[in-house]
Amino acid sequence: MKKKEILSVKQTYVMMLMVIISEILIMTTDRLDGNGTWLTFIIPGTLSFFLFFVYHYIMKNFPEKDIFDIFKILLGNFVGKIVSILFILFAMYVAYFALATYVTFNNLFSFQDTPVFAFGTMVILAIGYAIISKGGIEAVARTVSIFLPIIIGTWFLMVVLLSSKMEFDNLLPLVTVPFKEILKTSHENFSNTSGDLILFLGLLIDPGKKTNRLKAFYLTNVIGVIIFVINGIFITSIIGVHLYYQTFFPTYNVISLFNIGSFISRVELVISLLFFLCIGSKIIIGVYVASVGTAKVFNTKNYRNWVFPICAVILFFATYNHSHMHHYDINKKILWVKSIIQVGIPIIIAIVLLIKKPKLMSLGLIEET
Repeated sequence: MKKKEILSVKQTYVMMLMVIISEILIMTTDRLDGNGTWLTFIIPGTLSFFLFFVYHYIMKNFPEKDIFDIFKILLGNFVGKIVSILFILFAMYVAYFALATYVTFNNLFSFQDTPVFAFGTMVILAIGYAIISKGGIEAVARTVSIFLPIIIGTWFLMVVLLSSKMEFDNLLPLVTVPFKEILKTSHENFSNTSGDLILFLGLLIDPGKKTNRLKAFYLTNVIGVIIFVINGIFITSIIGVHLYYQTFFPTYNVISLFNIGSFISRVELVISLLFFLCIGSKIIIGVYVASVGTAKVFNTKNYRNWVFPICAVILFFATYNHSHMHHYDINKKILWVKSIIQVGIPIIIAIVLLIKKPKLMSLGLIEET
């Protein structure tokens, strides 16, 4: 991999935060029949902090390797390839579900008369081109860095301007559902949002052998939890908890209430454009990691040769059924599989590394840290 495509700490943080923010405009988790939303964001955030230490332990011992190299070193050729394929499929699934949600969103609100496949094709071609263009993923991250403040600023402006419509009594009491239901929804929030940050183990290469990549994870998690809690308060205080959990795309439905003269006459188009930048970043990460992993599994020199074939597969699954509920139900059924990859694989890799570290050091495969 060319050095120019290696993300800096700031670029890594920006891309991860875009992945987190992409979930603000959609809600793909089960509905709670009562209050307790804030806990369903704080609990997965706490789990993420634990996993960040696991990620950090793995990557600091292999600063010049991505996760696919690490699988091969720690698990051997055969098992390493099997686990790599699982990780590739996971990356493709993340990209597929993100694309399916995005095309559904736009089909409902912005481009009702545009065939889902046609719109999805435009999106995936733009994403594929961005990945194979000069500079690749690093160029994408630099571009995203420009728009991130605009996206956060626009969202925060909407929150402020709609503050007069907030009824904070809707938030009370703070918890009205059994803790079991809160844990269930927390698991879904983790699997659909912060758990997907494991994809960045396919990106965290640092020839400088620095160990401050963990800072990017910390910043993303802290800011992400704050944004999600504020967003939950924002939605619930305006439309009420029961409406909140019976509405698809609740953030959009709340922001669509904003109407001051002709300041924003097509709020859904504005949100669609902002959402494209956020969800596009998530799709790009998924496609990129899947392409790099596929190239390594099949021992091909250039990962770019795999970008558009992978995009084609993702496009097919994202558009063959335009019902949001169809994709939502699939996602709900395989959450336990996602959890194995998001939580199980990193922990297993860290344990294997801990056991094999003395031998790997003697072979010169890792340096003493």
